[in-house]
Amino acid sequence: MKTVYTVSEDERLDRLAKAIYGTEQGGTVEALLNANPGLAAKGMIVPAGTELVIPEQVAAEEPALVRPWD
Repeated sequence: MKTVYTVSEDERLDRLAKAIYGTEQGGTVEALLNANPGLAAKGMIVPAGTELVIPEQVAAEEPALVRPWD
């Protein structure tokens, strides 16, 4: 069963990801974009009344380790 979240007021997508998943990092914003075709076309501010499909679990992406000497 899919979970649907209705945006109650205009909100930034990264803030929605943080409210839903506890973080806006680790691929959470991308997961919301992938689960909701056409969402990216609305821009970074998601309009009130927009219904979002919420993926159940997002696999956290490990940040790439950057070594300046490589």
